[in-house]
Amino acid sequence: MGTDEPSFLRLDAERMREIGHLTIDALVDEMAWSGSQPLVRAGTVGDLRQRLQAPPPQLGLAYEEILERVFTDVTPYRGRPDAPGYMAFVPGFTTWPSAMADLIASALNLDSCWWAGGAGMTQLELTVLQWFAGWIGYPSDASGVLTSGGSAANLTALACARERLVGAMRDDLVVYISAQNQGETGTISCEINVDGVPAVSNSSSGAYAIVSCSGTL
Repeated sequence: MGTDEPSFLRLDAERMREIGHLTIDALVDEMAWSGSQPLVRAGTVGDLRQRLQAPPPQLGLAYEEILERVFTDVTPYRGRPDAPGYMAFVPGFTTWPSAMADLIASALNLDSCWWAGGAGMTQLELTVLQWFAGWIGYPSDASGVLTSGGSAANLTALACARERLVGAMRDDLVVYISAQNQGETGTISCEINVDGVPAVSNSSSGAYAIVSCSGTL
C-alpha cells in the first residue's frame, strides 16, 4: 500500500540527480586513470583497520563525505581484473552499459522471481536464454536461468546433469571436493562429512598446495 507520509530515507528528485552525477563522475574518473595503477593493491591489515574500523556512527554523514571515503579508503585496495596484465583468480571486464544495467536493477529493486511482479524482466531473461540456446545449438524448447556468476552456473549445471543421468540421488554417486592455499607454506586439508561424521579426508603440505577428496556416499 502506498503512503504520502514523508520518509527520511527518500530523497527529492533534485538531490537524487545530484548524488547520481557525483557518483558517475567519480566512477568515470576512477576508470579513466586506473590503467596506471598496480594490478593488485592489497593494503595491510593494520592500515585498513585504521582507515575503516570504527564503531557504528550515531549520526548520518553527508553523501559527499561517504563517497570521498569510499574512493580514498576502499576502492584503491583491490585487484583490477579488467587490466590486460591481470592473470590471476578470475579475470573479467566490466562494460559501462552493464554497470548502468546493474544501476537500473538496483535502483528499481527489480524482482523477476514471479511473473506478476516482474513480467518484463522475466521475458527479457527468457529471450536472452533463447539466444544462448540458438548459439549453442540446443533445441528450441531448451530452458534455464541466468545466474549471478560462474560458481552458481557450474553448481546448477552439475545438479542438472546429475538429475538427467541418475535422478535426484543414488547411493553410488561420487562426491569430489578440493582445497588449496594461497601460497603460504603449511598444511591444508579437505574433508567430506556425512551427517556430521567424517567419511573421507586428505591433506597436503607446502606452498601452493592443492588437495582433493572423493568418496562414494
